[in-house]
Formats: sequence, structure tokens, C-alpha cells
Amino acid sequence: MMGIMRDEIAGHPLTRPFWKQSGTTSAKNNSMTEDDFDYEIRLDEDSVELTESRTSYYDSSSEVIGTLKGRWEPLRVTQENVALKLSGVDRNNKPVERFLVLWDDDTDYGDLAWWAKASRLMDDRTVTLAPASAVARGLPPLRIRVCYDRLPFLPQTFPDARTYLSFSGPPGGPLFLSIHPLPQGVRDNASLEAFVTKQCGAEKEFLMGGSGTLDFRGQACPAQVHFSGTQNAAMAVCSVAIPGGTGGVLLVFGHGASPGSVKDVQSVAEYAPIARLLKRLSWEPG
Repeated sequence: MMGIMRDEIAGHPLTRPFWKQSGTTSAKNNSMTEDDFDYEIRLDEDSVELTESRTSYYDSSSEVIGTLKGRWEPLRVTQENVALKLSGVDRNNKPVERFLVLWDDDTDYGDLAWWAKASRLMDDRTVTLAPASAVARGLPPLRIRVCYDRLPFLPQTFPDARTYLSFSGPPGGPLFLSIHPLPQGVRDNASLEAFVTKQCGAEKEFLMGGSGTLDFRGQACPAQVHFSGTQNAAMAVCSVAIPGGTGGVLLVFGHGASPGSVKDVQSVAEYAPIARLLKRLSWEPG
């Protein structure tokens, strides 16, 4: 069973005879200052070793706060990540349990999200919309799935009559992505620009940006950038028309930026949080 689950994602680090990861995370203490947590995890075919230490914000002192020697088992295997449960004993020979997640969207294919410090509960942070839910709200039937783990977004399903799903970033600067049915008649750059002008032209400081194409599902899709807002509220927004019959989708996403800092449609789509969310987004007609 464990071997089969490992093989579900080709080239995963756990198929190697030996794998080791070190890194640093941060967590706020009661004074809202940040202590650093250094971890080192060693995995092989049947065993795991973990050491975690904390470096104090106040005096830079370091102490080992957790160790584990034992075994691991897979909890979940998806196209986005592999979740593992670690069970063993600490340096005092007391039973301990931890969880970790291996991700496929980082350059080293092994960046770890360390969850045990928080609640020891694994939050999948995956949104799935069923076609029936869309139809019940008068929208074309789509099945949508997107994982937003480790990304600075909060999702909202069906926030209005023409939106399947929206993601908003944290306070302090514009960051968002929303998914809509493709409006009738929007099929190329000219019709997309006309639609954006009609929908957004009244926004404060509206300025039409460049157009181009973005690749989705192997097809070059019309994309249009526009700008709105001023100072801290200034943002660059990209609209992308993705044809698909009744399953056509309009993606709208944006982040804080001024016209001088955005070159083209790719610049908006390649903004790191948006790029990762787009990579994890999938949909299909119901």
C-alpha cells in the first residue's frame, strides 16, 4: 500500500533511497515578535528522524524543542502534495506524533510545510465545487478544484450571481483571483477588451493596459490587463478568456502594482502567489 502511494507521483523524493531536508520557519510568540524554528528531517524507505530547534528573538539563544525517531505513513496523495504522518519516540523515549507535507510546486520538489507546531490537525485547504452547486445558482455546470495551502488567500464560494469562486489576499494591498463563466461573445482580444472597458471603465483611475495571450490547457487564450486605483490601492488586473463551450471560463486576477511596473499580461500572471494558485486550479464541465 505505501509503495503504491509513493509511486502515484513520479519522481517524488520518497522514491529515492535517502532524502534529507533542512530549513527555517518563523512563528510569532506572545509578544508578536518572531522566533525562528530550524528543522532537519531525514527520510528513508521505512524510517524517519526529525530534530527541531528554536532560536529566540530576544537573545538569539537556541534550544532543541522536539525530536522524533520512528516510522512514517502516507495520509494523502494528490497532484499538489503528499501528506505524511510521523510516529515514534522523542529523546526521552516518550511517544510523539507529527505531520508534514511534501509539495511539488517548489524548485527542489521537497519544500516542507511544518504543521505540528500549530494544532497537529491537517487542514487540506482545498476548495471543490460540484456542478450541481453551480446549476442551483443559475451558473453553467462546472466542477472546480483548487488547493490554496501555504498561499495568502481566503476563498469565498459563489460570492455573487456571476462568480463561481473568489480568492482574496490579506489586508494591506490588492491581491485576488476570481472565476466566472465566460460571457457570451467574448472570444478574442478585441471582444475581451470591449468587455473589460464596459465592466471596469468607471473605476477610479481606470487605465487600459496591454493585451496578449496566456497559455491554459495547451491553448493560447486572449488576455487583457487594466489598471485602477491610486497609491496603496493601485493594482494591475488581468482578465483571461478561456473558451470551452458551456464550460468556458473568465479568470480575473490582480495584485498591487502601478502601470510602470507591469510590462505585459505575463507579468501579472507570474506574480508568485497568483502563479501558484493558477497552477493548482483545475475545472471541467459538469
